[in-house]
Amino acid sequence: MTHPAHHSAVGPVRSSNGFVKRYDGLVDLERAKAEQLSRVAANSGFVSPAVLAVDYNVQMITYEKLTGLTPLRSFYLAYTTGPGAGSEIPELFERTGRALASVHRELSLTERIDWSPPPSFSRLFRHRTGVDAVACLAQTPQAFLHGDFGFGNVHVKDGEGKVVVLDASPNPWYLTTHPSTWGSIYLDIGSLVACLRGLVGIRQFTRLRRERISPLERAFVAGYQAVHGDLLDSRLTDSVAYAIAGTYLQFRYRVPIIGAIGLRMMFPRS
Repeated sequence: MTHPAHHSAVGPVRSSNGFVKRYDGLVDLERAKAEQLSRVAANSGFVSPAVLAVDYNVQMITYEKLTGLTPLRSFYLAYTTGPGAGSEIPELFERTGRALASVHRELSLTERIDWSPPPSFSRLFRHRTGVDAVACLAQTPQAFLHGDFGFGNVHVKDGEGKVVVLDASPNPWYLTTHPSTWGSIYLDIGSLVACLRGLVGIRQFTRLRRERISPLERAFVAGYQAVHGDLLDSRLTDSVAYAIAGTYLQFRYRVPIIGAIGLRMMFPRS
């Protein structure tokens, strides 16, 4: 197993010529991954921005600036808090599952860094399942991971309905630490499912109609399975989402009791 170097990225900045993001390091690996993702997207029916330029002196990448994007989170909230909607929103989540499965099937990188869980993930996963996270997830299909596949990085192209996948860069604070992370497909799947279960902030969480979450989760899983070919284990999906959500809440709120209450509300089963 290769030990990953610490990696983080500075927040992106929009400019008239593109979308600029600065990195603390590993910029060439970020470039290669972004170029690969853009090619996978073009061949698989979704969208990911092209790399326009790289400045190695300042560790900066300029990406194609995409316009007319609506966050997937907005569709989720409209469906789960509003008066109701037709089949078009579950279909967006089905396409999101297809896009992620295409990433897992097609993304190929030159360097491979084995995923290693943060301590909180291991603890929460064992609490939910009674087994070791590394040993359990090693038995599942493996892939190069997006690394931060949540609501913040999935959008929909206005007028086209195409899924847009952004920023396949690690989130070093609570799940992945390297752009070339190799690990269980359930880690990316669980990131999106954690969002679906209500990782949307306290104010929005209290408005959710919980019975409307299941159709979106089923659509996402069905889309993934249709492309990837493997049937997903629902209990494992739940357990990974639980551990990811708990790890995020611990990072986000710092006060343990707040995260624990939030996690119990999102995942009622003890």
